[in-house]
Amino acid sequence: MAGWPTEIVGCLLTLAPLCAARAGLLDGALAAAFAGESTPNGASSCAIVPAPEGPEGAYALRLSYRLDRHQAGDWIDVAMAPAPPVDLSAAPSVRLAVRAEQEADFLVLKLVDPQNPGANQAAFEGPLLFQGGALPAARWVELDVPLPAAAARRDGLTYIGFYIAAANAAVPLGRDLVFHVGRFPFTPPSRPPWPPRADGQAPAGARGVFSGPLEPSGPWVLVGGKDNQTDHLAAFRDGGVVFAADAPGWNEFLWSDPRALVLAPRTTYRLQFDYHVLAAPAGGPEATFYSLVRAKDSIREDVGWQRWQGTAGTQGRRLLTFTTHDKPDYHLIFGVRHHGAIRIENIRLEQIQEP
Repeated sequence: MAGWPTEIVGCLLTLAPLCAARAGLLDGALAAAFAGESTPNGASSCAIVPAPEGPEGAYALRLSYRLDRHQAGDWIDVAMAPAPPVDLSAAPSVRLAVRAEQEADFLVLKLVDPQNPGANQAAFEGPLLFQGGALPAARWVELDVPLPAAAARRDGLTYIGFYIAAANAAVPLGRDLVFHVGRFPFTPPSRPPWPPRADGQAPAGARGVFSGPLEPSGPWVLVGGKDNQTDHLAAFRDGGVVFAADAPGWNEFLWSDPRALVLAPRTTYRLQFDYHVLAAPAGGPEATFYSLVRAKDSIREDVGWQRWQGTAGTQGRRLLTFTTHDKPDYHLIFGVRHHGAIRIENIRLEQIQEP
């Protein structure tokens, strides 16, 4: 199969008998936590939509990709980090319904469980195929995703992602590539109007929690110690925060202070911020900029995970909605995995209020 790295050529999915009883990979709660990204080579986005051609009341996660140029070493992802981790120990495979809106053999599924060997710790990583070939256009197919035989290597998924390799010459350029994955029940939440009002106030249905420059006097903490592997802190600069990571590992550099910027349990928020890449992520295949929302002393309750890339000079805006679990003292986290430098500014946080 031209264009695919040798390490995933053998990971092919085939049509499973429709009578086989399997738990589905996606449900509404997991699907709502996925996010796309923007890179210099392309962009991705996602949304929960009514499943094309039913059945009645079924929803699917729509994945949209647009690749502008082929580039080695880059991937366009739609992904999420489940918290708590997803347990698939019940069976050595898991069912996934897929509908490609164009014939395609280049959409890759990646499932990570830290108990798996190798740098990627993948419980599965491979292209989604139908009977050994491309997914047919505009047709639902049911796939069985094979998982490791040992239950301990599939009982704690910490990452679920669908990606397109920018290096794959088979991926067409300059056009929208759309897939629908999963078919599940879902109740759409109420959403306030967006974007924010021009006068800077929160729109109807939302309450402003924070908006303004990032300053030492605000609800922000520059992170050091065990959560930052470098020998220096980030710096407040001209209303933003600047940080350069030069050490391997997870380098958190900015937290919100949970006492000064309170995130209530079981509450939905919308977060927006701007970023300016000063040096591209480097130092390993997992290198990335990231942000998330974490409860006190519990990584298993993380929500709002985002990962993104960018070459030096790239500027962009991240926007996501997240819902806290029934835990206290949630706080925002911004970080760099391995090496890279970035400026974060114009953070805006709003609480979405139910009617």
